[in-house]
Amino acid sequence: MSYPDTLDDLVPTTENIRYAPHLPTRMEFYENAESQDGGNAALVFIHGGSWSGNDRTLFRVYGANGYDLCAYALQSGLTANKWNVFSIDYRMSTYTGVNPSSYPSLYPDGFNDTACAVQFIKDNAASFGINPSKVVLFGSSAGGTNALHTAFRRSQPYFAKTSPAMPRRFAYRSSSSVAAVVNFIGPIDFRYDEEEGTETWTYNHNTAGWSGLFGHSLTDSGAEWSSAEMDAVKEAASPLAYIEMPVLEQRPSGVYSVYNATSPTGKPYANLHASEQAAILHAALDAAGVDNDYEVITSGAWEDYTPSPTVQDSPSYMISGRVMTFIEDLL
Repeated sequence: MSYPDTLDDLVPTTENIRYAPHLPTRMEFYENAESQDGGNAALVFIHGGSWSGNDRTLFRVYGANGYDLCAYALQSGLTANKWNVFSIDYRMSTYTGVNPSSYPSLYPDGFNDTACAVQFIKDNAASFGINPSKVVLFGSSAGGTNALHTAFRRSQPYFAKTSPAMPRRFAYRSSSSVAAVVNFIGPIDFRYDEEEGTETWTYNHNTAGWSGLFGHSLTDSGAEWSSAEMDAVKEAASPLAYIEMPVLEQRPSGVYSVYNATSPTGKPYANLHASEQAAILHAALDAAGVDNDYEVITSGAWEDYTPSPTVQDSPSYMISGRVMTFIEDLL
């Protein structure tokens, strides 16, 4: 397959693949025209949208998050490995995309689904023509959080019950063992509240600012989370909480992050997509001994990709090259 000039005309090799029992748990598969001995590497794209919007087709749209790196990975001659690409859907608080459903789904559904997609891809590695030891997660915004959470949380068939208000809603095979993570502006920590003076936005115990992930109440039972329960849920949802553990439960070989440049605020959690987040995350990765790198870019710099290997001066082309070089050195 060679990438067309207009990605929204791209046709998946296989679409609407069900990887778990739930209605939204589907993926698309894009096969590289070339293959390598032992199987191609796999880039698994996880779309963003505040856990409440967008779908797996997002990366096809020129200028959309995910478009650039997926386009780079699928073009011949740009990478040391040959890459196949997957794009997954997962349960969210509302679902108006390609697989409409009657959810809301809340934490931890979307995180569970990401780990389940990894397991499904590995289980079917031969049919997909990929090497199961070369699975790399690439998430944007909410998808970046899903990717980090999956990579640093040990595999388990379901997440433990966090509180009396949260039933177990998932029992399916999953895997958190991936080769590496590419994190594009993923929120890393939900544990800090406005009343503690560490942030400027109003994402506090009523969860109004995180309704896509946590909701205002748990609709399955109608029970409101208590303040203590909400603290436990926020910690369980925070990738940074796992990276800061004295002994990591699970680790990928490395993480590469891209964040947006913003003016310093003096409050490190004031902008969940900002450069302050990159510094916090990668300091924790350094302390944990995880190979990592990151860069801070102007907004939009990873959304002006020109899909031609002869055009090498666009910012996103150069960013994609740096990311793939780092990742492939780990494989």
